Amino acid sequence: MLKPYKTALAVLFTIPFSCYAKSESAQETLKNEFKQAYQAYQTALEGRNWSEQRALADKSYQLGCRLYGENSLNCAALRVNYAKTLSRGDDKITPLFEKTIALYKKEHGENSVAVADLYVQLAEKQINGEYAYARSLKKALEIAEQLEDKSPLVAAGIKLEAGKVYLSRGNRKSSILIKAYDAFSELLDKNDNRLVMSRTWLAKYYRAKQKASKSAALLEQNIEVFESLLDFSHPLELVNRASLVDIYETKRQSEKATKHCIAIGEMRPWNDNQEQLPLFRMPPKYPINAARKGKEGWVRMSFAINEYGFVKEPKVIESTSSLFEKASLKALEQWRFAPKFENGVAVRAENQTVQLDFKMGRR
Repeated sequence: MLKPYKTALAVLFTIPFSCYAKSESAQETLKNEFKQAYQAYQTALEGRNWSEQRALADKSYQLGCRLYGENSLNCAALRVNYAKTLSRGDDKITPLFEKTIALYKKEHGENSVAVADLYVQLAEKQINGEYAYARSLKKALEIAEQLEDKSPLVAAGIKLEAGKVYLSRGNRKSSILIKAYDAFSELLDKNDNRLVMSRTWLAKYYRAKQKASKSAALLEQNIEVFESLLDFSHPLELVNRASLVDIYETKRQSEKATKHCIAIGEMRPWNDNQEQLPLFRMPPKYPINAARKGKEGWVRMSFAINEYGFVKEPKVIESTSSLFEKASLKALEQWRFAPKFENGVAVRAENQTVQLDFKMGRR
């Protein structure tokens, strides 16, 4: 059985809707205003309107701190919520986090996992300039070192989270993901979600280092775990299988990729309206003749997807120039999809369309 996933760094904030009133009616009004703003913020998180999320997070933060007090843990949680809605590099982010970190150091201790988690969250929102994010991650990893002997799993969790940020920035210190994985492998059952997560990120690390075989081996280990599940699809299964399709197609091992294309198509919860899912898209090569002439354009094509996820019968519908057509068709022929399933059977999809754009200086 798959063990429940509990991240070592989860800091859960509970915002109770009660407090002592200076003036019962005024406090009740403030409490209701906060409750409405906070619930609206939670609802907004489900959408993609970032400006609305930011405005509601700010409103919840202002009202919540009036309700609970500037130095309360609830105010601190709301402060972080607001900071996380700001664009990366915003001047407000660091002061907001630093104020919360200072409070958490008093409440939980200098070397607590709660403080380490805040440093990682701060790093995620900082820009690369002057490597402020790296300094924040260094502080998180210093805490991990302090926790190593007493709480090795917690320390490994901090390393994993820091490694994710390093990897997203292309920093060589993302090799910390190896140490995190080694620790999890030693301490956890092979089906534990923390190990599955760590293995997924280490595979990403090796893929970034152009070590595709190492990456694939780790992902295949996760697939063994996913295939042992009898009644549901693991949340990371799609990510792992899609990564394997990309690796195998890049290595021209389409037969190995097919297994994962079909498995993705069978994943639950799909439905009868689920469209074919693109898993591997080879970008077209810019035609030399077009590049020499400084010519840009596009090609619109139709195609079918067979029950194994292969592209069939690609045809040009329209293009700005015949110079781009051959390269477009050649690229499209190498694409792979997760086929659609109907009543448990993979089906062919007709009348698919795509447009490939050719712009100078980029694919």
